[in-house]
Amino acid sequence: MENALWSDCIPSDILGLISSRLVAAEYFIFRAVCKRWRYAPVTPPHCPAQPEKSPCLITFRGDTGIVEFFHPVYNVMTTTSIPIPKLMDSRIRSSKGNWLLISNGSRGMFFFNPISNDIIELPDLQEYENICPSWTFSCPPDSSSACFVVGFDYLGNPPDVYIIKVGETNWTYHNLNDPADRYKCISDHFPMQLKLQTNQHCVEVKFKFFNVWTEHDSFMGLVESIWKQDYEKDNMKKVLWGPQQLHYQL
Repeated sequence: MENALWSDCIPSDILGLISSRLVAAEYFIFRAVCKRWRYAPVTPPHCPAQPEKSPCLITFRGDTGIVEFFHPVYNVMTTTSIPIPKLMDSRIRSSKGNWLLISNGSRGMFFFNPISNDIIELPDLQEYENICPSWTFSCPPDSSSACFVVGFDYLGNPPDVYIIKVGETNWTYHNLNDPADRYKCISDHFPMQLKLQTNQHCVEVKFKFFNVWTEHDSFMGLVESIWKQDYEKDNMKKVLWGPQQLHYQL
C-alpha cells in the first residue's frame, strides 16, 4: 500500500457517491483521473423532494399550461401535476427570487411563483400593446418594499417606457421622444454645468531646499561658512544672497 497511488486507495462505493454528484465537465474530468475511476460505478443521484432545494431551469408547455423543472445538478426533469390554465400561451419576461414576471397575449401581465403556484395579477396594458422586448421588476412582489415593474421599447432613442407600482390600477406610459413627456421623467430642477479647473501661475523660485542635503557630512560646515561671509556688512544682502550661494554650493 505504501507504493500505491492515492487514487487507488478510495473505495469503489465512495467513488460512486462522488461521481453521482458531478455534472457535465466535472464528470469528464473525474473519469480522466485514472482507469479505475473511469469505470467506477455510478450511484443514481437522490432527487430533491422540493424544487427550491437546488437551482432549476424552468420552461412552460404553452399549449397545456404545465411547468417543467430541470435540475442540472441531478439531471432530472419534473413537471407540475396539474396544468395551470393561466400559463397557456404565456411568456417568461423576468425573474427575481421565486417569482416570474409573465406576459400573456398582447396586454396581459402577471406574477407567478412556480414553487407555491401563487399568482399576483397586474392590470392590462392600456395605452399600447406589449411591444417591449425587455422587462424587469425591482424586487419580489410579496416583499415589504415597493415593487416596480418596468418595460423598455428600444425602437426609439431614447426608449419608450411602461411602468407601474404593484398595487396600482393603471400603467404609466412614457414616450420620451415627446419633449412634453420627456421632462416628466427627469428632475424638475434646472440643469447646471460645472467646469472645475486649477489656475496655475508660473513663478520663478529662487531657492529650493531638499531634506536629503542635511544628511551630507559637510552640510553644517558649508552653511556656517556661507553665513559668516561679509556681504558688505549688509544683513539684507546676507538673507538674499546667502541661500542662493548655498544652493549653488550644494
